[in-house]
Amino acid sequence: SLGKHTLKVQKLPQVAVLTTGNEVVPVHQTASATQINNSNLHLLKALFKKLNIHPIKAAHLLDDKKAIKTALE
Repeated sequence: SLGKHTLKVQKLPQVAVLTTGNEVVPVHQTASATQINNSNLHLLKALFKKLNIHPIKAAHLLDDKKAIKTALE
């Protein structure tokens, strides 16, 4: 219906959603004056879901270089 005989198709990307920070707490936990709720993790997962992209990993990491490096491998 578009007058095209061939279509360019691309594979959906593989993504991981990682949030970091010692001050970040789960959304079900009440944040103190020095903390913030981890809404970004859920927001990004929902946005990817709208695009039919399912993260291969979704996690929160503390500010620890070794843990972050391991998660990125």
